[in-house]
Amino acid sequence: MTSFRAGLLLGALSAIGYAAANSFLRGATSVDAAWVSAVKSFWLIALLGPPLTLAVGRGEVAGFGRRSWIGLIAAGCIGQFGGNLAFQWGLERIGLSVTVPLCLGAMICSSALIQRLSERVPLRPNVLASIPVFLVAMVLLSVSRSGGTAVTVDRDWQAGALGSLAAAASGVSYSILGFAIRRATGKGAPVSLPMVIVGVVGLVGLGSLGFSRLGIDGVREIDGWSWGMMTAAGLANAAAFLSLSLSLRAISVLYVHLLNSTQVALTALVGSLFFGEAFGGLTIAGVLLTIVGFIGMAREPPRPARKVSEGPGPADQA
Repeated sequence: MTSFRAGLLLGALSAIGYAAANSFLRGATSVDAAWVSAVKSFWLIALLGPPLTLAVGRGEVAGFGRRSWIGLIAAGCIGQFGGNLAFQWGLERIGLSVTVPLCLGAMICSSALIQRLSERVPLRPNVLASIPVFLVAMVLLSVSRSGGTAVTVDRDWQAGALGSLAAAASGVSYSILGFAIRRATGKGAPVSLPMVIVGVVGLVGLGSLGFSRLGIDGVREIDGWSWGMMTAAGLANAAAFLSLSLSLRAISVLYVHLLNSTQVALTALVGSLFFGEAFGGLTIAGVLLTIVGFIGMAREPPRPARKVSEGPGPADQA
């Protein structure tokens, strides 16, 4: 089984991949949000469909029951429509600098709540201490970047409020999807199975919605730059999703989402270096707080001391 530290490393890699994907998605906001999410989903199927086919041939999916299939499909719908579509829609209205912090903040808070209610897992003190640190970092980074000239933020308060709600809803949806993936892989399903299911739901559902809006002429009018951004986002998202799914086999959903919050700092750096966004004192403070939160959260849970006479006990959950 993947170790706790390996799970943390995979979670960090998924954060880097998602930061890259979100940066590319910003360059495709001129295209219909549903179509962008469908193209992104296509690459999940293209890259992970072959490994899943081999796993099916080896009989690794034979024990996956009907209820598990229904649960994963339902979670895929939530992750695609409530997650990817809402996230891209938020990007169009409030920009990358605001959408990412709101999404991740909602993801972390909802993950903590869902984990406590559904899995009866007590939250460790270091995790509880890290949550407010991450949330403060997200607020600082959001405020520091909202004045950047490169980010287009809709100034109409109604559109801004709806965009903020969409960003928060995407975080909750991603949290639900994360728990579903962890449960599926915990039952022995190959990692590629939930990812391909999510990809198929996005390609069929969001693809149909996007095509109904654009039509054949609208698809033909998409410029090469936007196709390149969607393709790059899809590849980065597939790599990040794979790392995320592997990390979910070793560490809890809350730990994974806390790790993913580091992409707020990463996108702040990308925005400053490549898109001319502000990088002042608030941004630096936000990045430093993100690092502090990561260090506090990443400490491996201590194993309880055992008496020699008692012999080895059960392994702890990561």
